[in-house]
Amino acid sequence: MKPTDVGLVLGRRIKSLLTELRYLTDEINSFHHGELGHIVVGTLLSASAELLPQAIIALKQSDPKILVTVKVGTAEDLFPSLLKGELDVVVGRLPDMDSKFYQTAKLDHQPLYHEKLSLVVAHDHELLQKQALQLSDMMAYPWILPLGSASMRATILKYFNQNGVGEPENLVESVSILTNMNVIAQSNFIGCMSSVVAAQMVKLNLLAKLPFADIGEDISVGYSRRKGEDLTPAGLKFIHCLDQAAVSM
Repeated sequence: MKPTDVGLVLGRRIKSLLTELRYLTDEINSFHHGELGHIVVGTLLSASAELLPQAIIALKQSDPKILVTVKVGTAEDLFPSLLKGELDVVVGRLPDMDSKFYQTAKLDHQPLYHEKLSLVVAHDHELLQKQALQLSDMMAYPWILPLGSASMRATILKYFNQNGVGEPENLVESVSILTNMNVIAQSNFIGCMSSVVAAQMVKLNLLAKLPFADIGEDISVGYSRRKGEDLTPAGLKFIHCLDQAAVSM
């Protein structure tokens, strides 16, 4: 059954009303108790390893009764949900200046830090033993990269072209950090991920970084929210925790 135009309009209005009702509930709870609330966060891959976990830990330590709901997705999934009021904030790589999500006047983007991209493999990967390793040496191996529609993928493709190689023919596309980590760690796959995520993987002894300089120009990472709308007290506390987590990184 296909909804009518009136039904589509009504559906959008109902979603907006439900969002406002959740905000009102949070404000009433906070007024009475000063410690309750609910924050719905969309996260992109670049924030999933360090920034978002640290912010959640800090928030729950100070306000354990605030409920945090995390939804993972791509920019094409999360920013429309943010605009519709289904998310309170999106955390991760900020949209490029030519992106429709950057140019819209309805969103406010706050950078917290900058990063690049790193190439990673399993600890026992044979490429780690190769002397004078070149990018061309790696094209025969399987790769796991972000989706073709992701801006990060465009950065990687530009890097390949600048070094005289095309995209690998043996390729998996994925935005799942857990899938990427396990595929790389248990095989001879090569991965490309944000430098902060890669550093965290190396720190936890999960992956190894290949001996190449980080890729691309500085990428802004931070959070996005709807412009001109007040966050709930729970949302404001979460933003404060994001700011503090970024300072400590």
